Amino acid sequence: MATLGEKIKALRKEKRFTQTQLAGSELTKSMLSQIENGKATPSMKTLQYLASKLECEASFLLEDDNEEVKKLIPKMEQAIKNNQFEEVYRTLLPIVQKELPPTLSTARLYKQYIGAAFNMKDYDIHSYIEKAVAIFQKYALYRESTQTSLKLCYVLFVHKKYEECLELLTSIRKEYEARQLEMDLIIQIELFLCEAVVLLAYGDYDGCEIIILQALDFSKENQVYYKTDEFYRILSYQKVIVADENKYLHYIKKSEQFAIFTENTLSLAVVDILKAYYYNTITTEYTLALQHLELFREKLQGEQLFQEDGAYYVEKGKSLYGLKRYEEALEALERATIPDYMFHPLDQAWIITGGAYRALCYMKLQNKEKALQEATEAFHAIQEFPDSIFTVFIKETLQIIQKS
Repeated sequence: MATLGEKIKALRKEKRFTQTQLAGSELTKSMLSQIENGKATPSMKTLQYLASKLECEASFLLEDDNEEVKKLIPKMEQAIKNNQFEEVYRTLLPIVQKELPPTLSTARLYKQYIGAAFNMKDYDIHSYIEKAVAIFQKYALYRESTQTSLKLCYVLFVHKKYEECLELLTSIRKEYEARQLEMDLIIQIELFLCEAVVLLAYGDYDGCEIIILQALDFSKENQVYYKTDEFYRILSYQKVIVADENKYLHYIKKSEQFAIFTENTLSLAVVDILKAYYYNTITTEYTLALQHLELFREKLQGEQLFQEDGAYYVEKGKSLYGLKRYEEALEALERATIPDYMFHPLDQAWIITGGAYRALCYMKLQNKEKALQEATEAFHAIQEFPDSIFTVFIKETLQIIQKS
């Protein structure tokens, strides 16, 4: 089990205190070092002082950790770094289902399980999120608490509970204000990103743009460029939706620049998909669209994400349809399915337009019955989606076929 000194040292590092900062004027750095190394035992007065500085109860420092839990944490951390989410999930599931002591190690184990479960598409994790958040807050580890709460936001998003997502984000910010706490820069950017994605799903395109511009100003002011390429990519996506061609070109270029800077292959590949969309939909330069789709394929060659990317097959089908190669277009569009990892309603609606394009291909091939079937299925699939250029296109396609 963790010794008293080990707990003090671990919590000090969590709080990013040096030994000198924690020791303050109440004890020497040398004495603190001896306490942390188990060579000295603090008096109750010293223990209470340290607990106060570390923002926890003295009883926490005296609590016994579950030895099994403590030993698992570094092993699971390494497995997570290696993307071995299934192993983490199967290892931790029987453990988290037990009654565990409400210690910091338990909270960290819950957090590891939550991340693995989410990656395994098991979203029945509300109770573990609540338990972990309660423990982290008990010991004033608000960064850990917020990171865990954001997982709940993602779960709510998967279930299309967008209003609840926004309410949760508001409550997180209000809690920091009420406690007069300074929020970690990365956490603030994560909150901006989550809010922008939710507003986009909610159909509040102007609100989405406002939040992202605030996030970019914040990043520039603090010289922290975490997720910057993603913010610009969302902005370019948003400008396609509202048909703002000039700003789309500006933001897609920014996204590409930051993706190159961060050497993010996936981000660079996604830029090619958005460029293909631009050439297919805005300028109708279908050959150029196909060239960018080939670049996308080359960048993700052999990756599972490429094999499942419905947007690639939608845009390839659109290019071939524009070039009047209808049979080839159908072959590509038949593979335009929504992958398991895609939850955003706009992304899903984008993929569903593949059904409308299949309908148009069948019309060109003089098969109205099949065209009507495809257009009708696409129409029914987007009934609960927010209005967008994608849903409008699907509805208009069905009307054209019905009237022909």
